[in-house]
Amino acid sequence: MKRVVLTIGGSDSWAGGGVATDLKTMEAFGVFGVMALTCVAVADDVQGFVIRPLDAELFKQQLATLEASYDFHAIKIGLISTIELVDIVSEFLSRQTCPIVVDPVLAFKETDERYDAAYVQAIAQLCRQATVITPNLVETMMLSGVDAIHSLAMAEEVGQQLHVQLGVPIIVKGGGRLATEGAVDILCYESGCQLFVASKLAQPTVNGAGCSFASAIAANLAQGVDLITAINRAKDFVHCSIENGYILKDGSGNVWYGGCKYER
Repeated sequence: MKRVVLTIGGSDSWAGGGVATDLKTMEAFGVFGVMALTCVAVADDVQGFVIRPLDAELFKQQLATLEASYDFHAIKIGLISTIELVDIVSEFLSRQTCPIVVDPVLAFKETDERYDAAYVQAIAQLCRQATVITPNLVETMMLSGVDAIHSLAMAEEVGQQLHVQLGVPIIVKGGGRLATEGAVDILCYESGCQLFVASKLAQPTVNGAGCSFASAIAANLAQGVDLITAINRAKDFVHCSIENGYILKDGSGNVWYGGCKYER
């Protein structure tokens, strides 16, 4: 049986993250990916990195079109961009019964942009509807109200506290930001915290790594894979996608899974 996974998120004009990477990742794992756009990220000569939200009614029409056409086997949520759209997504999710992976995008590698407290609170409420959430270190701090995470032990402690607070499993993406020998992600759930470790890579091709990680988990959950296996597969996939990534003119780079071997 063919599986359908919906990604709700933004369009990254560089195709490093957002729904472009989500769809490529989903197809790589053998599921049929469909999308609903919330916004478009572009380079503006005046403001630099800019996010342009889509009209709320147009967004609703996208969801209605998809819901009438498909049965979803998993849903991945990325950048939503406004509280109004968060509310629409929340209402939409209340009707779904499939696994839901929320990647709570609150901070960006490209800029120092952060969202205000009301938006963070709205995303925190949305996270309660998820099967699992995948915040990076900065997003974990913003959701928990912690000013800084200085160590792996502190990341585990904050992750477990946030798991209890939101009532859902949490994967804290430490990546290369934690002062650890390897790139560590931390699953905090009912059984405590479990570490997933890969070697740290020197390549700059990390744009979209978080998006790909979350959508790979969603693709695997859609196929009935258990959460631990889904995380392991997703981590291996992203590690390979960084190794095989695409360098942009400015020296930064996007993840790309070309040449990678992965399990379906």
